[in-house]
Amino acid sequence: MRIDPADIRRFGVVIATVGLALAICLFSPTLQQRGAFMLFLAAVAISAFYGGAKQGLFAIALSVLAGAYFVLTPANSISILNVEDMTRLIVFVLVATLLICLQVSRERAERSLRESEQRLSVALQATKMGVWDANLRRGDFWWSPSLEEIFGRAPGQFSQTYEGFYGYVHPEDRDFVSRAVTRTVDEGTDYEIEHRIVRPDGTVRWINTRGRILYGDAGATDRIVGVAQDITERKLASGHLVASEPHASQQNHQGQAIHQ
Repeated sequence: MRIDPADIRRFGVVIATVGLALAICLFSPTLQQRGAFMLFLAAVAISAFYGGAKQGLFAIALSVLAGAYFVLTPANSISILNVEDMTRLIVFVLVATLLICLQVSRERAERSLRESEQRLSVALQATKMGVWDANLRRGDFWWSPSLEEIFGRAPGQFSQTYEGFYGYVHPEDRDFVSRAVTRTVDEGTDYEIEHRIVRPDGTVRWINTRGRILYGDAGATDRIVGVAQDITERKLASGHLVASEPHASQQNHQGQAIHQ
């Protein structure tokens, strides 16, 4: 049977942390009497965080054995424990088990979140869509990686500012886009327009952008969050524009508002 080196490291961490907790107890009579199982509880938490549920349970077992033999009276022996010591052990096991359950629940939630994010990323790429978040208070502008791809940028190259975004909007459409954003903020309406962008290589693309205002605690306009989709192929298929060289004039050169 092949032994996974990672498992050896994880169980090594369990032994090391429980051993350290025991050593601190033995060198400190005060801790040995009052705080020994708090140290063992910390060892269980570290073991579960580093290794998982199996390592956490193993840490509980080692802690119970170490505590019963070295900490509880009479020390250095395993005999019938009195009611007080038995109560300490039971409380320790219950609290440590609850801690492991919380850790497992957190890991499951994080794994589920990662899987959801992966599914969303695949869906956005398949539909040529991206997500954006415009923070009106701080003045920054976040893009998802799929939106950076639509704009022809490598991940992390977008400056995350309004100026950076407007720099990609086709010069003939910038005033139209700016007025649409202002109207959305002033009137509280949904943001939905179609306009052109210019990629760094000079390629002109059409996008459909939709957004909705999010309000802060005081009811003030806080953010606009939405999605953008590359609709160039749809425009070509419907005959609204003619494929041409980058920067070439197009008949429908002004952005078209869907909701005025």
